[in-house]
Amino acid sequence: MVEANRPAAANLVADELEAAVDRLASAPFSGTVYRRVEFRSVRRALLPRIRYHAYYDVDEAKQLVRIVAFWHASRRSGPRL
Repeated sequence: MVEANRPAAANLVADELEAAVDRLASAPFSGTVYRRVEFRSVRRALLPRIRYHAYYDVDEAKQLVRIVAFWHASRRSGPRL
């Protein structure tokens, strides 16, 4: 648990994820294209303070950004999508 190991950073993950969601809401194509899966492009955006990537896709017709995976950047391979 983050609270037990890093009490000063208890809300760090939530804060980073909230900042990423705000950023993607205003600039949904700012992330790097990671992989094309079934007629859609999955992108990823780094959450630098916690070193996680948010993997997401964009549905322009619905004006929707959907996060499909949350993965630590140190892992050697990305998530199964």
